[in-house]
This record gives sequence, structure tokens and C-alpha cells, in this order.
Amino acid sequence: RFRIDLLLLLLLLFFLLLLLLLLLLLLLLLFLFLFLFLFFLLLLLLLLLLLLLLLLLLLL
Repeated sequence: RFRIDLLLLLLLLFFLLLLLLLLLLLLLLLFLFLFLFLFFLLLLLLLLLLLLLLLLLLLL
């Protein structure tokens, strides 16, 4: 009986660890997507600024 309890406990621990790893992976992916999104947004902003600058230079 004691060994079965121990085995169940180990199994439970293993599953909890697995769940934790999955959660960490999901968080990492989320941060990555967020970072990429912000990066593209920044790139777009820079592009717009360059276009505006070009437009101003053409107007002058």
C-alpha cells in the first residue's frame, strides 16, 4: 500500500511538473508574440516617419 501511494505521488508530481513546463512555454510564446508585435509596430512607425520626412523634403 505504501509503495502504491508513493508511486501515485510521484506520478502526480510528474504531471504537475509537466503542467508547469507547459505553462511556462505558453508564457514564453505569448511574450514572443508580444515582442514581435511591438517590434513590427515600431518598424511601421519609423517607416511612417520616414515617409513624412520625405514628403516634407519634397514640399520644401
